Amino acid sequence: MSRTALLLTAAAATAALAALAPSAGAAAVAATNACYSKDAGVTGYGTLPLKLTPASVAQNGRQLDVGAVTPSVDIPSWLPDKMNAFNAGILLLGQSASVPVTAWMAVTPSGSKDGTRVVTTTGTIGVNVQNFSVKSVTMNLKPSGATSWLATDAGGTLSVSQAGPGALASVPEIAAANPKGSLFIRGSVAGMTIQVDCQPGTNSNPNDPSSITNDMVAGTPAVIASAQFAALATPAPTPAPTPAPTPAPTAAPVAQPVATATPKSPALSTAPLSTGVLGVASPALKFGSAAVLVNVSCPVGAAPCAGSATIKSAKKLKVGKGAAKVRSLAAGKYSVPAGTTAPVKLKLSSDGVKLRKKALIAVVALNPSSGAAVSKTLRAN
Repeated sequence: MSRTALLLTAAAATAALAALAPSAGAAAVAATNACYSKDAGVTGYGTLPLKLTPASVAQNGRQLDVGAVTPSVDIPSWLPDKMNAFNAGILLLGQSASVPVTAWMAVTPSGSKDGTRVVTTTGTIGVNVQNFSVKSVTMNLKPSGATSWLATDAGGTLSVSQAGPGALASVPEIAAANPKGSLFIRGSVAGMTIQVDCQPGTNSNPNDPSSITNDMVAGTPAVIASAQFAALATPAPTPAPTPAPTPAPTAAPVAQPVATATPKSPALSTAPLSTGVLGVASPALKFGSAAVLVNVSCPVGAAPCAGSATIKSAKKLKVGKGAAKVRSLAAGKYSVPAGTTAPVKLKLSSDGVKLRKKALIAVVALNPSSGAAVSKTLRAN
């Protein structure tokens, strides 16, 4: 590979985690990562001082709602000088470059009934070149999807962290690249694909942050958000009433004494106790290209929650040349085990596909096969 391609790969590998500074007041969490370039021109691990910033963290009943998580990193001071030392003017032909990228990050909970999830985001890397000299490297990332996590019945600490190694192996879009970590960045420039594979840790020479090594040292995944939950109280069984004492038989001069029958104790009820109601657990909606996920919570009970679900616009909207009206955006069926919260995929309608990139207010309605329907109004996109 030419020095030109190698240099741009190195710039992209570092900038692929360099998001804009977090908004004021956000709680940024330090999460140092060891990142391995998947491009043939760069072979080894580099250390990047990653930060993970959730847009919000809120305790909502028995679940923890975590807003969109933004990865960011301060660009190392040595990067522009190293690029210029490799003659970046020939590399970029004197022009600035904008590289589109997509990032996948696995987040995993502790103390939750839910499992590991993957959030995605897209953006662009910017390489600013003036007079054949690299001046700066930046990146803009769109917010990732928000997540909600259901606490266990035992309660305690529910925490959400960047996942460990191997958490992205089953993601279809990047499975062919055989990702080893939990954060994967992919971009394309000048016909060349750039892939960066990251996980908690450092290179094997942490005293030299600019070095690239063949090995890495595993680190502890950073906790992005956490909250304390009380244990669900288990109702004590109702004690059986104490039987009344049997009176002594009364002696009769002729007849034998007759004993009074002992009253029977009422049986204890074994019917399951219901805690909570059917509901929509998602804090917001994010439309995909053809479907949208809605978290549905089912109360504790003997039977699962099943029925149909619809999403409609809360206001009249105009699509194309048609008149403004309330639009049907998505629909589908759901079946959620009792006492759990699970994501349900609803297929977008033709109007939903056309409006999937538009910020709007939507009404999610759950119509159970038995019982009353419930609805919730949420922000979408």
